[in-house]
Amino acid sequence: MLTLILSALLFAFSFVFLVLDTKDYIQLPDKVASVFSWGLCIGLLIFCITLGGHIVGYINKENRIREDQYRRNSCIYELSAAKSVEEKEKAINDIFEWNSHVERMKKISNNPYLNYMVNLDYVDSLEYIETDVLYMEVKDE
Repeated sequence: MLTLILSALLFAFSFVFLVLDTKDYIQLPDKVASVFSWGLCIGLLIFCITLGGHIVGYINKENRIREDQYRRNSCIYELSAAKSVEEKEKAINDIFEWNSHVERMKKISNNPYLNYMVNLDYVDSLEYIETDVLYMEVKDE
């Protein structure tokens, strides 16, 4: 969102000065007018790219929620189906990775400077995996 706002400001600022220059309200040197022209183009380009990214992120929200739900369920199933110590350790590591992913997303959503980067519906759909095995020490059999 910050990138979107800054690029819109760059575009608007450049546009206003170029319009003022063409209407002869102010007289800008050619080099300065060239800088404002580039600012206009770059601001518009960044604005379009950022807006497109936000639109794609919101459209793709349902797929991300579904994929992460499958990933969470597979971590739980992997732990319950583990027979050997190595399989249990791998399952526990996967659960730790999942929980750290959830924690990272929740921290980003709570940060007022970064929360525009994630869809809040997506973050609300994420759930920690709570299991007693995570707090036990895995011992060799």
